[in-house]
Amino acid sequence: MDKYGNYKKVFDKYNGVITTAEFKEAGCHHKYLKELMDKGIIRKIKRGYYEWQYDEFISDTTIITRLFPDAVIYLLSALYIYGYTDRTPIEWHLAVSRGSSRPRFEKECKVT
Repeated sequence: MDKYGNYKKVFDKYNGVITTAEFKEAGCHHKYLKELMDKGIIRKIKRGYYEWQYDEFISDTTIITRLFPDAVIYLLSALYIYGYTDRTPIEWHLAVSRGSSRPRFEKECKVT
């Protein structure tokens, strides 16, 4: 298997979305993230988070839950997840504990 296949296995373990730290934990050097981005194999979602560019679509829900594991999805976003509506939310509604770091949630992410 080529080296890109090995990197794909690492991304597969995390449902196609990985952090730089998880990539390093898997024994991969972080310099290969740049190489993979330059070749169009992965896409940077935000600082420290990368998405493998599969043939199939990685759902927004997967990306949101990987970016904000301590958040609870609610309101229209929850209705979408549980199948009560088929409209993809324009913005995601997340509830977090009062002690959470605000800047982490205030920045826009490039989720498409």
